[in-house]
Amino acid sequence: MVGNNSGSGKRTNKSGFTLIEVIAVLVLIGIISAYVVVRATGPSPDLVARTESLKSHLRYAQMKSMSSNNVWGISAAGNSYWLFTNGDTTQSRQLPGEDGLNVNFSDYHLSVSPFICSFEPKWGSPCSDAPATARLTVVASINVSDGTESKSINITPYTGFIP
Repeated sequence: MVGNNSGSGKRTNKSGFTLIEVIAVLVLIGIISAYVVVRATGPSPDLVARTESLKSHLRYAQMKSMSSNNVWGISAAGNSYWLFTNGDTTQSRQLPGEDGLNVNFSDYHLSVSPFICSFEPKWGSPCSDAPATARLTVVASINVSDGTESKSINITPYTGFIP
């Protein structure tokens, strides 16, 4: 006999799930599934982290130019980029948080589009050449790629704002 009847004819054994419990479990499974799908289809963590690091280094070069009378900038070729000063891409300086003069993307299986971005002294306006004589008049894009996906860094003309 299923259930236990007491003298009044009412069932006292309550086994199973209520409809609200079933719906709550289904909603939780849906939320977890959506999170997993978004994480699985998004860009690789190395791509995101190294792109944000490059953005930070560009902002650092701009800050250095604004606080000195020297041109500072970032230059990239192949799979690496570096900080330079005095409008000379061969005068490398070490970037904060990095071990050497060059930041090498090949360790992360990433590549960066070749570029030169320098900043005018005092004002920090972005330029497309090492001596900071050719001011940006259109948005400059730098692409970082892992071979299948890429992320862009956009540098706003005149202000050097990097969203």
